[in-house]
Amino acid sequence: MYDQQEETTARKRVKDNQQKYPINIHFIKDSDGEPYVFAYLPDFGHSACSATGETVVEALATLALVQEAVIEHYQERGKPVPTPSKSPWEDELK
Repeated sequence: MYDQQEETTARKRVKDNQQKYPINIHFIKDSDGEPYVFAYLPDFGHSACSATGETVVEALATLALVQEAVIEHYQERGKPVPTPSKSPWEDELK
């Protein structure tokens, strides 16, 4: 199920498309024991910008769409969009 290369590739793609916000990824099991991936952008708060998926790539693809909607929501309401913090693995992805 878990593929290190798939995760690294997905992180790079999302990093390029998401203004360099760090991404937290958690591998979780639901109440039936089925695994899923929970991804979020901590700079927006734990649940403000998050997504789930059956794979890392699916969760990150959904997260990209959620981020666009959240930023649009902030801008429409005149709220400041969080400044990206430095990711602890940023140097590894260059």
